[in-house]
Amino acid sequence: MNFYTPFYYISDTGNLYVLNTIDSSQVAVIKDVPSYYNISWSPESNRFLFNRTKTQLFIYDLRNKMLKIFGEGTEGAWSPCREEIACRSSDGRYLIIYSISAEIISSFKVSDPYRICWSPDGNYLAYFRDFWFFDSGVSYLEISNRNGTAKKVVYEDGSSLTSYLNWVE
Repeated sequence: MNFYTPFYYISDTGNLYVLNTIDSSQVAVIKDVPSYYNISWSPESNRFLFNRTKTQLFIYDLRNKMLKIFGEGTEGAWSPCREEIACRSSDGRYLIIYSISAEIISSFKVSDPYRICWSPDGNYLAYFRDFWFFDSGVSYLEISNRNGTAKKVVYEDGSSLTSYLNWVE
């Protein structure tokens, strides 16, 4: 159960602020968060995952106010089951699923996945990926099983897709 509903924002100075929406108090400040951050909240909203560098994922625990390095990767997404995190590999060639203890559960080849998100039941992943062929970029919205099989392109666009993805139950 949530102990409050968190809200975050990044300031012009590059600090990440987490606020308590019940009383507007400041819960956490993390300094020097770059503009390429990507935040994913745990299902219980007491931890969040983000990039502080271009190759490492961090977890911040709001209850004990601890920041720790989770592992290598970018574009992390917390699964609805609370125990897994999907992310893009640091080199951009794989989608990796980690256990919460940072052990690799599975990985599959996907060319530069970004804006990764889980289905509400945790069985599928959706993500954008770009394909460049003779300088004409095409972006795809792709859905796959959690093990990378049964990939399906559900949307194709001639421009770069940058919107965030969310499943609707």
